[in-house]
Amino acid sequence: MALYPFRRTRLASMFNGYRVLKRRQHYDVFSEVYFRPLAWALTPSGCGYDEDMSESVFDNPRWAIVDDWLQYGDDVTAADLRDLCRQGVPRVRHPLIGGDQDEWVQFFSDHVTAIFEGEIPAA
Repeated sequence: MALYPFRRTRLASMFNGYRVLKRRQHYDVFSEVYFRPLAWALTPSGCGYDEDMSESVFDNPRWAIVDDWLQYGDDVTAADLRDLCRQGVPRVRHPLIGGDQDEWVQFFSDHVTAIFEGEIPAA
């Protein structure tokens, strides 16, 4: 989880991308939601630095890991995000939206991947 203050929204299912220009970086998600004020991504458990894959987008800045809810019992009905995000919550933008998108190669399947993008109108 991260803070996402931008009007451009993106909801997507499984896909990945590799930054091939300027620096090596990868982006691998099962699903993602970038909808102001938060960004949320479900990533493979092996997410993180892998010498063969390069640096993960989720490592720099380090996103807040909020998967503790998986260990909660049925009696837990709420959780305080301040307890889940002890290191703070970084502010991010989507790596494939904006000026850097030409540096990336994206991989996805027409049969598996759904991507919805749009912009939240100004109030």
